[in-house]
Amino acid sequence: METKDILKELRTIKGFSSAKDFCEMAGISYNTYQNYETGKRLPTAEILMQLADFYHVSTDYLLGRTPVRAMNTLPVGALSEEEVKDIDAAIVSGYTQLSLESRPCIHCNAGGTVREYLRERRLRRGRAAAGQHGMTVTRGKRQK
Repeated sequence: METKDILKELRTIKGFSSAKDFCEMAGISYNTYQNYETGKRLPTAEILMQLADFYHVSTDYLLGRTPVRAMNTLPVGALSEEEVKDIDAAIVSGYTQLSLESRPCIHCNAGGTVREYLRERRLRRGRAAAGQHGMTVTRGKRQK
């Protein structure tokens, strides 16, 4: 499906029978938006993000790059601390089972978050091990 068709479909699903009503609600110029729905122009990156936020879909969906409409996000506070820890553990477990060749893809997509998490985890383990042997750890170095 093309972007113009996706935009029409989403607008209709949201209950806006006219593009004019939608534009007023979304804060988008009607004349500009008409160009998007007729296929004369593609939305700019800024408008794509605004539309994606409004419809709760990804920009890839709006561009027809993925058939998955819904974004898999949860509101802040939707999960308990215990649930977040369980999810974190599952993510790390899955990561450690990846081949070394596959891991750089995760590093790029996660913006280094996985590396930071694992580094912090190693540091915590190091502190715990040092404490068992009567040592303290400061700034990653062991002292007696």
